[in-house]
Amino acid sequence: MIFLFNGRIKMIKNKHCCLLVFLLFGIPLLAIAAPSDLPIKHWLQVQINNPQQWQQLSQLVDDVRRQPSGLVDIYADTTTQQALLNAGFDVQLKIQNLSHYYQQRASSAQRRSNMPLGVGSMAGFRTIEELDAEISRLAASYPHLIHAFIAGYSHEGRPLWVLRLSDNPQQYEAEEPTVWMDGLHHAREVITGEILLQLADYLAAAYAQDSQIQDLLNNRNLLLMPCVNPDGYAYNQQIAPQGGGLWRKNRSTNADGSFGVDLNRNYATAWGDAWAGSSGNPQSTQYRGEMAFSEPETAALAQLWSQQHPQLALSLHSYGEYWMFPWGFQPTPIVDDIWFREQAALMTQDNHYRVDSAWNLFGSSNGATDDYLYDTYGTLVYTVEVGTQADGFWPEPERILPLFQQLLPGLLTALEIPLYVPPILSVQGSSITAEALNIQVNTHANTPVTVYCALQAENHLSIPGILGQVYLSLPAHPLLQGMSDENGQISWLLNMPEPLPSGISGVALQAFVETASPRLSCTQWLQLGEAALKLTTRAYCP
Repeated sequence: MIFLFNGRIKMIKNKHCCLLVFLLFGIPLLAIAAPSDLPIKHWLQVQINNPQQWQQLSQLVDDVRRQPSGLVDIYADTTTQQALLNAGFDVQLKIQNLSHYYQQRASSAQRRSNMPLGVGSMAGFRTIEELDAEISRLAASYPHLIHAFIAGYSHEGRPLWVLRLSDNPQQYEAEEPTVWMDGLHHAREVITGEILLQLADYLAAAYAQDSQIQDLLNNRNLLLMPCVNPDGYAYNQQIAPQGGGLWRKNRSTNADGSFGVDLNRNYATAWGDAWAGSSGNPQSTQYRGEMAFSEPETAALAQLWSQQHPQLALSLHSYGEYWMFPWGFQPTPIVDDIWFREQAALMTQDNHYRVDSAWNLFGSSNGATDDYLYDTYGTLVYTVEVGTQADGFWPEPERILPLFQQLLPGLLTALEIPLYVPPILSVQGSSITAEALNIQVNTHANTPVTVYCALQAENHLSIPGILGQVYLSLPAHPLLQGMSDENGQISWLLNMPEPLPSGISGVALQAFVETASPRLSCTQWLQLGEAALKLTTRAYCP
């Protein structure tokens, strides 16, 4: 079977094709069921033309998806639908009982086909047990390329599985850049986890014959997390065993007796009520939790990322065919706006997803994954909204493979983007006013390192060679050079001038690693009297 992806991957090997066919057509669907406790939500639409209308709408509904055109998709029951009409909104009923519609659509697709459709027994998608079984199968089938490990446990005690794909998957190799991809932050966005399972299978099956994929996996620490929210996913299975479940949050117990936190509003960057884009109401579908990282799922990811900083990340959601980047919590462009757009253009040249900031496409969303990774690690991070509006949250089972094939070129392009593990600049000492300051740089082993040092002036006099700020040159040791040791470390004892010249407000340090092209650098300045900090540079260098 041959697929042309912009000249990169020309063929899916026959063995792998057979495996894909087996996976996609090997498990029959069960009969349609309609549990009495299934929440009945309709798909509604309204047109929003000004901020005042949006404010009014936000007071009535919270399970919404804004579109750049001004149309708003709303998922609400009949009572809320009537409240919108009473408030004067022109409400269009797109689909009544959306969950039942998804079930019937999958059943109809099955009847049209001569063989079972999909990859699992839940409207063509996997149950939580089938998802875990596929993770185990991948690790067992490709032990030389895939290692499954548990990053933590969910609120209900389910394992949070992560797949590492590498030529040495049992071990984290810090000298290789980390690429992170996740799915199912939101439990009803079922295609997202499936795409990551398909990606793992595709890469491992093609590795032996494809030198390009060999190069990618030999030089990446690729981490795939198909299901960030296993409790919510299992709950959808419980309330709608034949698919179509619309539960979004996790299943933690809230103080008012309600359930669930929106995991993609629970990260630390811009968390809280100072920003729009989340809710403090525990019954809201966008409830942000009692505090940042209050949920075991997000706390586990924060811990993992602190140990394995992602240089690039894709967080998969559905739907809309958008390739979004920070910021989501404010309209101000990120400083790397042009760089992010350039890279996204490469990733979307085959799938033609729309590229823009999350704010511009969806409006405000605070406490989100992408903002946190960019803010904390400088990660080249995107939120990818998979599928069309017609696909919705539960695409037809026959759409699973086409959606994966549509996204695959962009995923491969993401893996091909040149990434480097940058130096980490660590400064140790009681304070900047100490007589001496110990400067330590952590980078690759046996690597040339250069550090420029300067005193930061309150009156902002400039000197050559220091970027981004203006400084007075440091009389003693303005330039430090050396070679990192076998552990990737190098240290200097920097003598501070006594007394410090008047008008000095702090110390600036700029570290360079000379072996990469372009040269990697990190810059940091500390104010006088500031306690010693461990300072981390950007996670990539354009």
